[in-house]
Amino acid sequence: MQKKIVYFVQNYRPEYEAISKEVEILSKNFNSEIFNMNFRNPLTYYKLLRLPFLKRDINHIYTSLGDRPYLSLLRKKPIVLTGSSEAKIDKIRERMKFYGKIDKLVVESERQRGILLDIGVDESKIRLIPPGVDLKEFSYKKEERFTILFASSPTRVEQMKSRGIDLMLEIAKKNRSINFIFLWRKTGYSNLIKKINERNLKNVEIINEIVTNINEIYARSSCTIAPFLDFESHKPIPRSIIESLAAGKPVLVSNKVSIANIVDNERCGVVFEPSIDSVVDAISKLKENYSRYQENSRRTSEKYFSKERFVEDYRKLYDEIL
Repeated sequence: MQKKIVYFVQNYRPEYEAISKEVEILSKNFNSEIFNMNFRNPLTYYKLLRLPFLKRDINHIYTSLGDRPYLSLLRKKPIVLTGSSEAKIDKIRERMKFYGKIDKLVVESERQRGILLDIGVDESKIRLIPPGVDLKEFSYKKEERFTILFASSPTRVEQMKSRGIDLMLEIAKKNRSINFIFLWRKTGYSNLIKKINERNLKNVEIINEIVTNINEIYARSSCTIAPFLDFESHKPIPRSIIESLAAGKPVLVSNKVSIANIVDNERCGVVFEPSIDSVVDAISKLKENYSRYQENSRRTSEKYFSKERFVEDYRKLYDEIL
């Protein structure tokens, strides 16, 4: 009989949010149920009443390594926790006392793995599994004008600075011959429009809605950017970056993004310091050597981020702990 996996995720929105898209892929490939713990929804508290009676062989939690939701509720083992978003090291260290309940800690980047090893987590408990995307959903199309896509909009207004919004707008102001497309998710939209108007920017397009065919947006873009100022306010492997690579579009990432080492090693884009001068230099380098970076993009996604590899890695993990 096929084992039953229950995925615990906060605010499950696969049409909208990167972590939910990962869970959706796994859910479609295993005998599973998704336990959506959106505490802003009153129905969540009714769901908790059925938790002790929920039949499952494995509890799989998708959250930050610095979080500990559900751990006080889950009595039945085994438990897998995927660190699907970044967290401050001090917070991860504080949560180490709860890791004893967890059978496997899955990380998505070498940086996360290094943090867990540094704070004393047993290496045998850690598994590195990068996220996956369905490569068949993405295809390359040549753009007409050099256009930079930003598709990692913040979920909270206070994240706008750390996500590099002001940095990108200053770049757009400095070089008005470059187009920017911002895929936005409503939060902080009025703040963003105000910042754009203050700079009188005509080269920034905002798409403030759910995009049903994201491949069309990548087709309009030359590259995708992740200009983050720190490690703690985003996913270690931003989905927009790996989708861009799958679409054959190279990437620009700051050295505060955990995928930076792969981008640098595979030469599928340019890594930069999160400063105006460094970003300007990175854009220039990408434009001058665009064909080389473009050729390496799809190849990199096939090597690291295919849906098939992603599902198979988790299949092996589930088989290992049961």
